[in-house]
Amino acid sequence: MDFDEINNTYTNQDNEYESEQYSNNGMLINCPDCGNMVSKRAAVCPKCGCPISDNSINVIAPEKNCNKSKKEIKKEKKKIPVKLLILASLALLLIIFLCVYFGNYFAAKSLAKKEKFVPAYNHLIIRAVTSIHDKKFVKYVNAGCYKENGYPKEAAEEFYKLSNYMNSFSLAEECSLEYAKKLVDEEKHQEEYNWAEEISQYGSEVSKDIQLEARCLLNSDKILAYDGKGFDSKIIDISNEFKKIYNEGYEEAYEFYVASLYDVALYYSGIDDWEKCLDTIEPVKNFNANSKEMYASMVKISYNRAKVYFSDGEYDKAYKIFSKLGDYEDSASYKQVSYDLKVVVAAADAYSNELMDAFSYTYAIPQLTDVMSKDYRVLDKYLRGNWTTLWGNYYFNMKKDGYISYNVPWKTGDEPTYHYENNAIYFGSVKVFTFEISNYNEMFIYAAKDGNVYHLVRN
Repeated sequence: MDFDEINNTYTNQDNEYESEQYSNNGMLINCPDCGNMVSKRAAVCPKCGCPISDNSINVIAPEKNCNKSKKEIKKEKKKIPVKLLILASLALLLIIFLCVYFGNYFAAKSLAKKEKFVPAYNHLIIRAVTSIHDKKFVKYVNAGCYKENGYPKEAAEEFYKLSNYMNSFSLAEECSLEYAKKLVDEEKHQEEYNWAEEISQYGSEVSKDIQLEARCLLNSDKILAYDGKGFDSKIIDISNEFKKIYNEGYEEAYEFYVASLYDVALYYSGIDDWEKCLDTIEPVKNFNANSKEMYASMVKISYNRAKVYFSDGEYDKAYKIFSKLGDYEDSASYKQVSYDLKVVVAAADAYSNELMDAFSYTYAIPQLTDVMSKDYRVLDKYLRGNWTTLWGNYYFNMKKDGYISYNVPWKTGDEPTYHYENNAIYFGSVKVFTFEISNYNEMFIYAAKDGNVYHLVRN
């Protein structure tokens, strides 16, 4: 036995002794496979990997790994349990899914802020999941898609339900106005009014404007319903409603109001109340080009009507209209003559200064003498008095109830009754003479009896 053997023997004995001492102390045991000293608490030998039994230092664990080579043991150590592999795979898939999902989610959010709703909708790859963690956003995008696809009503309803989520309220107001415009284009004015009532429950700030617009258009529909059949007194209420809508803040109603005044004026003209006719439209005559044109048209109609009144001997009506017309055409002259003649007609005297004054306007009103010749009330006052012919010894004196005539061959009595008709004087049914008034003091008569023309001068 050489030194090395002796040394190894003592070394082994020492190790066995130490091992025994540690074992006795319950700290270390020998590996049943390689003999290495191992803590009895260790699961496997750190040297060879053999499982360690914690029952006894002298008992070798029965695991089959104890008889395997170190390479085999290490190879088996590298194997990953199937369950762990599955869990790891699922975790990886979950991470990938979350990355993809939230990437698209935040992309959708970014697009929605730019109001690109359809692309945002396409980025919500699993909307059911998004509805769970951000339900309002899904509804917001859906409402936006309604908006982009031309469904403003549905969009507005959805945006209003989202209240103050993001910019939902402002988009709801925008869509409400768009839908109202669509209804106006389709002439569905009652539906527009109903829509304004519906969105008012959401605190809409545009509902009032939409409602006022709808009221204005519904009022306009009432005018269109007349369809040229002539206006009645209800047109006044319609016009007043336009003014009321304007006063409530809808400025566009004023133009409707001005236009309706022309219709009101036509109504007054239809009932021969020409003063109100002109009074109605005069305050807005300079509102715009249309109002100026309408006023000019109504003035012309009123002027022509006043002349008809004048020709028909309705001097009081003519006077009132001409007074409203001011300096239009020869209204001022007609106004004065109308006034004079209405005084003449009402006067009990044979003639008056007003009759003389009326004749002073024959230069301005060429048909004046024809008008007076046809009006027996004026003619009666004109003929009263003493007239003398410059030839033919023709004398006569007109009185209120008849005439006294001297040297008239067809005299049939002292005071026969007479009447006027078509510039002629009739005694009963017999036409005595026609006449032509020259001025206040001169006239010509054409005697039917002898066919002579007599020039008469007022004495």
